[in-house]
Amino acid sequence: MTAPGHSWPPLEQPPSDSAHLDGASVDSAPSDSALLDNTLLDRTGPSDSAPRPTRTTRPAGATAMAATLAAQASAPHRPALLEALRRTVGADPLVDDAHEPYLDAVGQREVGRRLGVLRHRSGPTAPWHLVHDVPLSTAQANSPGEHVDPVHVDHVLVGPGGVYAVTVLHLPGARVRAAQTAFVVDGQPSQHLREAKQRALAVHRVLSEGAGRDVPVRAVVVVLGSERLALPLRTADVAVLRAPVLVRWLRKQPKVLDASTAAELAGHLTATAHQHSDAHDSLDGFERLQRTVLTADRLRRAWFVTLAVAASSAVTTVLASLSP
Repeated sequence: MTAPGHSWPPLEQPPSDSAHLDGASVDSAPSDSALLDNTLLDRTGPSDSAPRPTRTTRPAGATAMAATLAAQASAPHRPALLEALRRTVGADPLVDDAHEPYLDAVGQREVGRRLGVLRHRSGPTAPWHLVHDVPLSTAQANSPGEHVDPVHVDHVLVGPGGVYAVTVLHLPGARVRAAQTAFVVDGQPSQHLREAKQRALAVHRVLSEGAGRDVPVRAVVVVLGSERLALPLRTADVAVLRAPVLVRWLRKQPKVLDASTAAELAGHLTATAHQHSDAHDSLDGFERLQRTVLTADRLRRAWFVTLAVAASSAVTTVLASLSP
């Protein structure tokens, strides 16, 4: 969301491997096993001449991970024999209410991993500050006691190219089309663009109040796992990108913030995120659950191949016995 009185430069054309309206391209998002294995190792720091990048201890996808574990914990208990049988055949260990937050958490963790490279200096470009899972409210209350719906901004980036509120959409196998005011998933309109702009507005409000001046924030929607993605969207309000081109697109944005200003703004977000530490303990439990999900998926695939081979052999044997 662009703050009043400020206009962003026109949205640049994404790199050549991004999707186009007249020729949809296949998203090269990694599999869930790749998302689990590709752990970001943050060992090198920025140059001493620039403020050290800010990153809270709150992990990417913290809220979604906590929601997934809560849904799993509320599932009815199954008899031990039935549970053992389910594990043997590779049944999906996720309960119905856990599927959506699980996909959200996997997607947010993968995008957070990709964004982590921006925390390191790239040539003359200063590093970016990255804050995950920032809890905010969607609107300023007009009067004391008025209810304000909370939101969690998946990722907030503050760096040379400005401030970006990133919303992650993990949509495995979906067909996605973005237009000026609509975001269509498998033929059904959704509110993703409006929600992304609300999150950017919430970040804008927090930073502008903390800094005492107008701080423009741009909304970014990152699509992960889509089978087909057509993007005619070219507006100043929101950028819709595939995950593989996100980092390059951010690095190409014109410089609008110096290092000290970026560090100051990131500090305000860090303070806000530290006020909400309820989801910090979900990472270990979620990673154990993700390993269980991936193991079940591999086992189902193995059973499928085994049964297919057995069926093929049986048909061959029957046909051979019927031959004169």
